[in-house]
Amino acid sequence: MLSRFFVLAKKALLRLRYYVMGYLNYWKYTHVPKENALWVFSGFRRNCYMDNAKYFYEYLLRRHPEIRPVWLTVSDEVFGKLKAEGKPVLRMDSKEGIDCMCRAAVAVTDHFVMTDYSPEWGLNDGTRIVQLWHGVGFKAMGDKDGVRNTTERGVRYSRDILPSPDDGGLRRAYKKLKYRFCAPFREKMETYFLMTDTGPEREETILSYWGVPEAARVRAGNPRIAPMLQTARAAAPAKVLYAPTYRFDAAHEKALIEDFLAHAPAIERLMEERNAVLHLRLHPHTWRDYGELIDAGLAGFSRIARQQTPDIYAALGEYTALVTDYSSIAMDFVGPERPVIFLCPDFDWFAANEAGFTLDFVSRAPGPVVYKWENAFPLIETYLQDPVWDKRRRLDRRAYFYFDGVNDGHDAARITEAIKRGLEAE
Repeated sequence: MLSRFFVLAKKALLRLRYYVMGYLNYWKYTHVPKENALWVFSGFRRNCYMDNAKYFYEYLLRRHPEIRPVWLTVSDEVFGKLKAEGKPVLRMDSKEGIDCMCRAAVAVTDHFVMTDYSPEWGLNDGTRIVQLWHGVGFKAMGDKDGVRNTTERGVRYSRDILPSPDDGGLRRAYKKLKYRFCAPFREKMETYFLMTDTGPEREETILSYWGVPEAARVRAGNPRIAPMLQTARAAAPAKVLYAPTYRFDAAHEKALIEDFLAHAPAIERLMEERNAVLHLRLHPHTWRDYGELIDAGLAGFSRIARQQTPDIYAALGEYTALVTDYSSIAMDFVGPERPVIFLCPDFDWFAANEAGFTLDFVSRAPGPVVYKWENAFPLIETYLQDPVWDKRRRLDRRAYFYFDGVNDGHDAARITEAIKRGLEAE
């Protein structure tokens, strides 16, 4: 009982320290002059090295010596890896990391500022936020009432702290005072310096709801898909990827895996007949450990395995077909010769209890939607024989998610030029 009290007391003190130091440092560092050539990057929860932020960072290192990109992290593993590779990296919570963060003109995120940076460690009101977002997908990220599909406290609309044209003098004064206290701990999507505008879907389901200004939207896709476009499909054996999305509910997540394992004998037979292999790839944010369950369930199968490459985008181009459900990886993969099957056994439950959708998923998905593995098998077989048989429908539906000319491997260049123009215009 006493030990539990001390644990709770320690958590409370750390939280109090975060708010006190976050508030004081946020406003102190706001007055530090910013260096336009210094751009900082961080990964999800400050622990990861992945996704659009990673690929944009590496692009700048290769192509733009005039820009100083620095990766910030609290992970010893990420810090050691990048240091060993000779890449510019700092501990976010170190004196050097804080000094770098508070002087950076730009901070890049692909999740949320509130998950990837900290006011305690240099984030401030002078930091210009570039939001690359982690893919183009289907799950609801906002509606008129608020941001959805996140549990992060500070990620909410800023109507209560940002002035609007209808505000009177007293209301404006109140918001200004409230902003002073709340700004260090709020996302403030409405003040992003830039956010990628990938297509009509992004505009209708995120940008408009989040209040991202038109002037802050840059037409560009995902830097993370560049390796896929440079990778040839595996010939023999052909590769199929099964990549379901993350579920907050542990019971449904486990049931999804158990359903996959129950169908392993049928999957093995199909892969044997078509000289193919199928790889299971769980969502990178799946923190529950299913390794023992999966390994035991796949024992004895030679054509089914776990896909455990640290970065799926380095290998995604090798696959002939993708089976997923509501994951944004579908929209990274889909193309003229890259079919996607949407296997959604818990569709009604997911729509009602998890992220849900702000679009008509079934009519918008650029590929067939099925609800059982048995219905997916003939589609997998067809696509392995002829990946382009329904490409017209696929491309027609893909157009809702991507403007012409984005997601072509040159998106990092577009984003770089947009940031430079924005900095020069200030």
